[in-house]
Amino acid sequence: MIKVMVVEDDKLVRKNLINKLNWDNYGMRVVAEAKNGEKALEELNKVDVDLMITDLAMPIMSGIDLIREVRKLYPNIFVVVLTLHQDFEYIQEVMRLGAIDYIAKVELDDQTMGSTLLRIQHRIEKEISKYRSSSDEHMWIEDSIILLANKPIQTSNLLLSIISEQKVIKINDEIIVIKTNKQNQSLKIDNIISNQSIFDQLLIVRVNNQMENWNTWKQKLSEHKNSLLFYELNEENKIQVKDIDQLIFPALENDLYLKEIQTQLLSMEWIKDKEHLEELLLKVKNVRLNKLQINDLILVTINECSRVYSDFLSNTMQRNHIFHFWNDIEKQMRNIQHVISTSLYSQSVSVEANQCILEAISIIGKNLDAPLTANDVANQVNMSRSYFSICFKNITGHTFNEYIRIMRINKAKNYLSFTNLKIGTIAENVGYKDIRYFSNVFRQSTGLLPTEYRKRYMKY
Repeated sequence: MIKVMVVEDDKLVRKNLINKLNWDNYGMRVVAEAKNGEKALEELNKVDVDLMITDLAMPIMSGIDLIREVRKLYPNIFVVVLTLHQDFEYIQEVMRLGAIDYIAKVELDDQTMGSTLLRIQHRIEKEISKYRSSSDEHMWIEDSIILLANKPIQTSNLLLSIISEQKVIKINDEIIVIKTNKQNQSLKIDNIISNQSIFDQLLIVRVNNQMENWNTWKQKLSEHKNSLLFYELNEENKIQVKDIDQLIFPALENDLYLKEIQTQLLSMEWIKDKEHLEELLLKVKNVRLNKLQINDLILVTINECSRVYSDFLSNTMQRNHIFHFWNDIEKQMRNIQHVISTSLYSQSVSVEANQCILEAISIIGKNLDAPLTANDVANQVNMSRSYFSICFKNITGHTFNEYIRIMRINKAKNYLSFTNLKIGTIAENVGYKDIRYFSNVFRQSTGLLPTEYRKRYMKY
């Protein structure tokens, strides 16, 4: 499908041209439009376009200036001129700039436009077929490197300014290939890397010359390109070189396995032990969840950590809205583990005791709606009640019962500020069965009754 952009300052003409024609009949689809040259260049930075149909007489940036810029920045884009002028010399001038055809506005009727678009379609397909012959594709791959780019159209256009046009082929919307010789393959890669400042995100895949089943590989690379870019690149190194057999593709999703990983993350056992965290990160990485899935999973985990440990943490535990690379997730998780463990670590007790109290705090945070005693929690973390109470006060600065009360009141504050739950329901959710007793405890802690606190601090 040929992707088309229409550039015309007259909105009526532009909309008429876009909506009146059945573009599908000519293997085309309009993917973008613009009212002047500057807007067109902005759109070209966002959208992949094969064919630009542009008016010449436009404000801000003329069609001729736009064509010059497009030929410089996007040499693979075909240009067709939309004009009122039918003067032969004038048309020849714009054709010399690289336009492949022209459309006269006075002839914007179905029959004339149909024959014109058919002519343009045949011209474009003929040019593309020179480089996309499926029978020769495997020959291309054997002595080539494969490029997976975040912005393939812009990347292929930039490559054409570095490498001969005969050496570059865009297999599909996801894959670019550079033809190399066995002797100079590394040189070609070095040439690309030396220009990395002009590329956005680029994974360079070295191909084994004995490679078989290219069609299978092509499908996998196309389907999982975004995943590969997410896991293989990072903010400091947005260009990476990998052998094709080094690539890891997403495994078939197993709901039970994913549930197990989520349970391990939310259990927060990894907070006690760096090695445990590293093992869990490797397990999560190897599943190769897509960018949206992994962001959701990690953000849920971070929010749970913040909820359970918020009383001991400063703002050093940042919660990003989105992670653009896997490397960012690793850094964030390691930072969280470090911040929590060091914030609650006491040198006056053993490492094992510190880890047990961390686990106890996690248990408390998850069970504030249930009866909690120091003896029960001490048993769960395998400590004697007396030693547990000493270590707990030493690390948290509060006795067990004081800490339970603080956590319950803080959770109640959140319910009062961010929900419209009834006071009785909130009391039960934070472990108080008697609403009057809850209200008295809440007033002793905050100076306000729950209803007064809600009225003052309600967030919506």
